[in-house]
Amino acid sequence: MATEAAYSRYPPGRLRMVLEAVEDHFRVETGQPQIERKGYPIEHLLPRSCKENWPVESPEEADVRQAHVHRLSNLTLLTTSLKSKVANGPWRAKRSALQDHNTITLTGRVVKRTEGQEWDEELIDERTVALIEAVLQVWPVPAGHHGKVVDPQTKVGDWVELKHLIGAGLVSAGDKLVGTHRDFRGKEARLNPDGSIQLDGKRYASPSAAGRAPRKLSTNGWYF
Repeated sequence: MATEAAYSRYPPGRLRMVLEAVEDHFRVETGQPQIERKGYPIEHLLPRSCKENWPVESPEEADVRQAHVHRLSNLTLLTTSLKSKVANGPWRAKRSALQDHNTITLTGRVVKRTEGQEWDEELIDERTVALIEAVLQVWPVPAGHHGKVVDPQTKVGDWVELKHLIGAGLVSAGDKLVGTHRDFRGKEARLNPDGSIQLDGKRYASPSAAGRAPRKLSTNGWYF
């Protein structure tokens, strides 16, 4: 769970159930009533579109950042959705909006923790510990039980990235990639030496990130 891309793996309803359970666990400490089941929006604290207002200095740092975006510890619940400009904007502005409109303990703890520090990968990892501890208290593991998660959709060693295809000589840096998606048929991009994709003057770490850019939706980049 610590490094799982929870937002991509689990349906929104199941993910919301986990966040609501953690919220209720935190509320017990202050004697608050349980959170209402209203289908509250799930918000990425570190936004999915973070390149413009959340820059990093190297492709390696960009990959680390992207790996943290969909983790459980980067997610929270909101009473109402933030406008995209605020949601994807600099942390200071986003934090102010969260502070003004928040009534949820999960989010309030993040606001408090970032009084003197911007939200980043370090704080995401720190929050991971707290959330996992809460989840294990809500759903404790039976004594002596050793669980093993088997994902029927994936097999160990089957995951291939563009950099692996370059290393195998199946594609080369500079190759043209052409979209076949019905709404963006013929959209062209270029393959970078490190396996990233250059599209419309911007670098994307994965096919899915590149496919999401024009669609503005979560996208399977390999199909795109």
